[in-house]
Amino acid sequence: MKRLILPLLITLLTGCASDPSLPEVNPHIPANWSEESLQQDGQAMAQLPSWRTFFPHAPLQNLIEQALAENRDLRNALVRVKKAAAQTGVAESNRWPLVQGVVSHQDARTPADLNQNGKTSFTHRQDLLFNLPSYELDVWGRVDRMVEGAEERLLASEESWRAMRVVLMAMVVEGALAWREAVEHVTIANKLVENRRQVLELYQQRHGAGLTGQRQVAEATANLASSQAELADWQKQEKSTYHALALLVAANQPLNLEWPTLRELGLETPLQAGLPSQVLLQRPDIKAAEHQLLAAQGDVAAARANLFPRITLTASGGVASRDLAGLFAGGSGVWTFLPMITLPIFDLPRRQLDITVMEAEQEMAQNTYEKAIQQGFREVAESLSVQTLLQDRLQATTEGVKQRYIKLGQARDRFQNGLDGRLELLETEKEFLQAHHPWLTAQRHHLSGRVQLFKVLGGGQEETTREIKEDDL
Repeated sequence: MKRLILPLLITLLTGCASDPSLPEVNPHIPANWSEESLQQDGQAMAQLPSWRTFFPHAPLQNLIEQALAENRDLRNALVRVKKAAAQTGVAESNRWPLVQGVVSHQDARTPADLNQNGKTSFTHRQDLLFNLPSYELDVWGRVDRMVEGAEERLLASEESWRAMRVVLMAMVVEGALAWREAVEHVTIANKLVENRRQVLELYQQRHGAGLTGQRQVAEATANLASSQAELADWQKQEKSTYHALALLVAANQPLNLEWPTLRELGLETPLQAGLPSQVLLQRPDIKAAEHQLLAAQGDVAAARANLFPRITLTASGGVASRDLAGLFAGGSGVWTFLPMITLPIFDLPRRQLDITVMEAEQEMAQNTYEKAIQQGFREVAESLSVQTLLQDRLQATTEGVKQRYIKLGQARDRFQNGLDGRLELLETEKEFLQAHHPWLTAQRHHLSGRVQLFKVLGGGQEETTREIKEDDL
């Protein structure tokens, strides 16, 4: 019988140990993005540059830095990191004995009818002790698995913080682009209103001279009113995007209005070619899901270890005496030692159900991890595939503005040479100005596509490996 005890213990300990490696996952994604999408972008990236390289303009960098320092959602994410770190420390403390110092004084009165000598008695006691209250011997690794789970949740909270940083940076740049687009639309709309006003004045002059009818004046008046309404819409859009950006960066003073135009922003940072889908595993949100999966795996192992007997030690030692002076006299030492083994008997079914619950949590965490990889792959593939479409649209609208500029130059020459009147020149100028609206929108969409690519790839090496510093805390 004794020969069977050691192999049995080894078997139990081995069976209770958890595998710290990541469970096998199968998100069903290709090893690389499609060749078509890579060709469309032309510059698929093996690794993004730092965000300062990707967003090189000082106004953008200033806004991003301000948002990273002041945004309340990011602060809450950092608070969650602090909370997870504290919870990890609490779990870690269970690995070591908790020693308590106790100083106590006790007075007791026993009535006569409870004493054998029939007299009332009084007792006095002074204690100076060191206690070890219920220290668990982690034979089956239950406490270790709980600590590992807490550590993985801490890592997950850190990755969630990094992911929020990347999302916040992208939101700031997107908000700045939307605001700058509205500002430039307002500029064009103002010029169109002035153009329509000059056309109306010409028709009014002609009508006063009897050269045109009231219908042309009414049509010119309606066109001016329409241009003014469009201007008001763009001014509203400008105010709305400005305040949204100010809220995003938690600005307590007016934003700097000295900005480059959309065309000057560019965001055409050269990117290295060649992008395997494995690069997705560096995305902070996917790494967070991975750590949550490992934490759930630790929870399952801890629940399984809970099926085995739990061994606890309770002890105390020190000195005791009837009076304070006698505490340090010879022979005043006292101690107690109480080992205890707790066996799951009647609550064994409940503990087995706990394992079932933890296994379900692990399965859900694995599905969440696989879904995060699939979602990331889809986002990158979509972002890569639309790059050429956005570039084609920008080139088409740019060509449209260019051709109308050439036409405007020709109209000015004809006007100066007396071949056309001022009305024809103003109509050509209107076409040139109107072509700017889709051109500006195409510029903003093209820039937003670059920002989206930055976001879906996790913000670059600087953000995926950034450690939390004391200044952040």
